[in-house]
Amino acid sequence: TTGASFGAYHAANTLLKHPHVFKRCLALSGIYDVRRYMDGDYDDNFYFNNPVDYVAGLSDPWYLEQLGSCDIRLVTGHGPWEHPEWSYQLSEALARRGIPHSVDNWGPEGGHDWPYWKRQMDRYLGALY
Repeated sequence: TTGASFGAYHAANTLLKHPHVFKRCLALSGIYDVRRYMDGDYDDNFYFNNPVDYVAGLSDPWYLEQLGSCDIRLVTGHGPWEHPEWSYQLSEALARRGIPHSVDNWGPEGGHDWPYWKRQMDRYLGALY
């Protein structure tokens, strides 16, 4: 799964919910706690689609084993409009559950816009293929 900005949320959420189907995630400049968009609404449906919440509660050995076999890359930076703290928030939840992943911080070379994401995609996809 791959996505940028809100697409990164979808990419990560899809792999985290279906690690038996998807084995690699490249999430660029994502947001993984979407409570700020819910105007205080919160129910089970929201919980199970808010990665920082449900990852923190994962305990099923099967899911943890499946996620342990995945390549999860959260990519962020400190450039314009970027919020690296959002990637680190998901990283902390993953780390607490023992789920391997990486946070690649591009510093000022990682911003929240297509020119940054194109360079990142070129590097990551070029390394894979």
